[in-house]
Amino acid sequence: MMNLSTFISVFNQQDMNRNYQFQQVVFSVPDGFKVRMYGKAELALLYFPQAANSVNARRMLMRMLVRCKECYRMLCSMGYQRGLHTFTPMMVACIVHYCGVPPD
Repeated sequence: MMNLSTFISVFNQQDMNRNYQFQQVVFSVPDGFKVRMYGKAELALLYFPQAANSVNARRMLMRMLVRCKECYRMLCSMGYQRGLHTFTPMMVACIVHYCGVPPD
């Protein structure tokens, strides 16, 4: 489990991004995206709104994350395991940093 000292949020006035730091890695997230705890299906539907249902969207999200090796490695170091149904705010920041903001 992550303690408060590993979760540092810094607002960067210069590029209008929020930066989240985990260990020595800093994740940059655009201001337009709200970083909070998301259910896996909820986040998947943001990334894949064209999916037929939440199950298919979740499968596509997990396929995308596993293919992005650096992102998946970081998620696992944050405590992600198969079977978890939610992503913490730090995990969401990691996903957005490596995979981009979900389409509008």
